[in-house]
Amino acid sequence: MKRTFIAIKIKAETTLLKVIYDYKLVLKDSQIRWVDENNLHLTLKFLGNTNENLIKPICEKLENIAGNQKSFSLDLCETGLFKNLKNPRALWIGINESPELDKLKFDIELAMEKLGFEMDIKNFNPHLTIGRVKHLENKHFLKNLIEKYKAKSFQQIYPA
Repeated sequence: MKRTFIAIKIKAETTLLKVIYDYKLVLKDSQIRWVDENNLHLTLKFLGNTNENLIKPICEKLENIAGNQKSFSLDLCETGLFKNLKNPRALWIGINESPELDKLKFDIELAMEKLGFEMDIKNFNPHLTIGRVKHLENKHFLKNLIEKYKAKSFQQIYPA
């Protein structure tokens, strides 16, 4: 069994890296497990523990989906957190809504369901996790960062 997920790898450019470094600097006294900038990704489907015999069929279905997908771009914008300011769990970079991304997500869900994976029916909230919060030293600093980057665009990506 392998723990697997389906994602789009994101190569951070200068503007996005500056935002991440700003977060790291301002929140340096907090206990946050930062995601390595070379491991940034947009998770499309978490599969969990997967039988290794399914890896090849999964890849074949994904290749088929990718081959039929129109090219599109995504806008990385804003920052935020999951849970709430009183009890933050994850820090993220947002991704603007995209009908093409929604279709890709739906196609992946259908294909994985045919392989026996449960369909994820909760709302899709596309984002890049940049850090997982264990303890936040100063909530005011985090609130200021979120305000600072509200309605800002950092980078466009073009999934291949």
